[in-house]
Amino acid sequence: MDELLGGGVETQAITEFSGEFGSGKTQLAHQIAVNVQLPAAQGGLEGEVVYIDTESTFRPERVVDMAKAAGVDPQETLGHIHVARAFNSNHQMLLVQKAQ
Repeated sequence: MDELLGGGVETQAITEFSGEFGSGKTQLAHQIAVNVQLPAAQGGLEGEVVYIDTESTFRPERVVDMAKAAGVDPQETLGHIHVARAFNSNHQMLLVQKAQ
């Protein structure tokens, strides 16, 4: 994925994924939300995530599964993902501004 994105997902920036229904956008977003929290020794940044959900597709149970697979505490991982639901494009922009 790092190669596909020209070096990976930029930190402290907005990254938007778009595509057909069922193409893996949500799966990718969930995995990134877990990976960014991994310890540096595991290639992570020990960071936190602001997840702006535009389609009501955030699934904490998937994050739990991914965290377990990565060997990190699922509840702690969920605690570092700050989810906000955007209801339209104006609301999405407002949430982005608040996150900064």
